[in-house]
Amino acid sequence: MIERLLPAVRRDLVQVMTEQKLLADFADLAKREIKYDVVLVVGHSSLEALALARDRRLRWSAVAKWLEPFSPRVVVLAGCEGGRWLPAKAFFGGLDSLKEIYGTPVLSTQAQLKALELLVLFLLAGGRVSAEWLPWAQTAIFALTDGVIFRQTRAEIRSAGLSEAAAWTILESALRKLLNR
Repeated sequence: MIERLLPAVRRDLVQVMTEQKLLADFADLAKREIKYDVVLVVGHSSLEALALARDRRLRWSAVAKWLEPFSPRVVVLAGCEGGRWLPAKAFFGGLDSLKEIYGTPVLSTQAQLKALELLVLFLLAGGRVSAEWLPWAQTAIFALTDGVIFRQTRAEIRSAGLSEAAAWTILESALRKLLNR
């Protein structure tokens, strides 16, 4: 879809089934020293880890290290629970270039992933999600898809103390139970 709607936007697709293929593709991209403003990460995930390949689950901090050579400003996580506070903290701890993360704090649905796809198109087209616009977009996503998308910023994660981190983790778990996913 990106190539049809935004043909001038630089994009590279890394599709993998095994860790060996993933390592080879990431090494090839890293050698070319290409930087990406927006990175979309798709995979099966949980609060603790992401399965980028069927034979490899990585802790979120390790995923951040793998993305480090590409210096993303924005990461969009299309996987279950990628938008929670703990994965965001791991990404900001491992990526100095990172400014914001988008993802769902609950189990993903196909409709919700479509909303993330539209978000990626918007970001790749040069759009920026303003603080004023974000609650309206989140409300629309919830109304249309029954999905929840969080945005975490470096400033929010940096300023959060231990009690706020605990509160977010409890809220995210309660939201998951409330939505039955």
